[in-house]
Amino acid sequence: GDGGDVIARAQPGSLAHIAKHPSRRFIAPNGGHSTSQRPCGSKGRDLVIHVPPGTTVVNGEGDRQQLADLDHVDATAILARGGRGGSQLTPNFSGVKGESRILRLELKLIADIGFVG
Repeated sequence: GDGGDVIARAQPGSLAHIAKHPSRRFIAPNGGHSTSQRPCGSKGRDLVIHVPPGTTVVNGEGDRQQLADLDHVDATAILARGGRGGSQLTPNFSGVKGESRILRLELKLIADIGFVG
């Protein structure tokens, strides 16, 4: 079956989760194998990464182009698409690999500060 996607979702309070689990590599699960009763295997589960609202996703290689702006709660962005699984219906059971990307997650902070002089 097809592999799962890697998805970022903006959720309040997720900064503490990121600090506790500072993983730098995220891999979504593979899809299931095909069987004689089911020629296309089951789809792999999507991997959802919770990030704080205000996170910007930027290309980590070369041009640093902005790919997504997760500026409000429950905003989502697909960071990497899973591969297409092979099946008994395709030649040699061949599938297609999923995306592999290097990305930067940048947090925009907004502060309410007043100065009195």
